[in-house]
Parts: sequence; C-alpha cells; structure tokens
Amino acid sequence: MAMELRLLRYLVAVAEELNFTRAAQRLHIAQPPLSRQIRQLEELIGVQLFVRDRRRVTLTMSGKVLLREARIVLNQFQYAVDVTRRPEG
Repeated sequence: MAMELRLLRYLVAVAEELNFTRAAQRLHIAQPPLSRQIRQLEELIGVQLFVRDRRRVTLTMSGKVLLREARIVLNQFQYAVDVTRRPEG
C-alpha cells in the first residue's frame, strides 16, 4: 500500500482544524480537492477517519489512532531530513 506523506499532512491539518475549509486554507489548496484526498485516504486504508455533518467535523477512534501515528511518521521524516542535511564531520 503506497501512501504519500502529503496525505498524512492533510489528515493532520483537518484533524487539528476540525474544519475542511480552514485546513484547506492552511495547506494553501482548495477545499474540494482536500475533501477528495481525505476520502481517498479513507478508501485506501478502509476506515472512516472523520464524522462529517453540516455543522462540524470530528475524528473517529480510527482517525485518532491514525493521527497519532501520522504525527510520528511526519516527525521522523523531518528528523531524517534534518540529519541528512547536517554537514559531515
């Protein structure tokens, strides 16, 4: 299963904002593509990550688990980039 880091970043933004419009603004993308990407992520892993209604967005238990793990993956990736950029010596 191939999952792009971008999808994890999108998940984190929506989970932190609990609003697709604000998350899209934060990510500098349009809201409809963000919603499609989150739905694709849900289909890819086979679970619902968010409960959406007209007034609010909330994380499911599966969404909370993936959010925790996504933050770990993104932090580890950033660490790997930082270490790689350090001069040898």
